[in-house]
Amino acid sequence: MSVPSTLVKCLYLFFDLPHMPEVPAATQTELPLADRRALLQKVFVQILVKLCSFVSPAEELAQKDDLQLLFSAITSWCPPHNLPWRKSAGEVLTTISRHGLSVNVVKYIH
Repeated sequence: MSVPSTLVKCLYLFFDLPHMPEVPAATQTELPLADRRALLQKVFVQILVKLCSFVSPAEELAQKDDLQLLFSAITSWCPPHNLPWRKSAGEVLTTISRHGLSVNVVKYIH
């Protein structure tokens, strides 16, 4: 199964994405960088939230100690341009608290 665990690890790594300056509008042939990052973040979080709306992914995260990464993500410093990833980690934790709390997950959090 490991998909939720892997995605949470990726989310945690996204906190270190470097800030990239925008390319001048005259040379752009695709979405601006900020829009591409926002789209990546939106789709990534939608997938992770959907997965975490079930009990088994939350239990996997607790078992593999990756639930701790979500708590670290919402409490650790990150560059201002990566703050949306902190909000995303909060959304995933909120989803887990609504749909994924089992006895094992509660014990882990405690």
